[in-house]
Amino acid sequence: MGPIVKKIDQYLKTEGLSDETLLVLERLQKEIKPLEKQLVNSSYDQGYIDKERGKNPVWDQYSLRHGDYFKTHTFGK
Repeated sequence: MGPIVKKIDQYLKTEGLSDETLLVLERLQKEIKPLEKQLVNSSYDQGYIDKERGKNPVWDQYSLRHGDYFKTHTFGK
């Protein structure tokens, strides 16, 4: 069980949540479980491939892949 699923479990154990909120959290947990596993496996594979190629590690992979294009590129310079 990954950290996202664990956090959802913590929210599910919280008292005083409405039935709708519990239903949404349960559905979210079912959707996240396979995605979280896939994310961890792909991150491991990418790190292994980078190590084999002798590349330096990228510590902020999310910003590298999903960063804002306009913030990272300057025009007219």
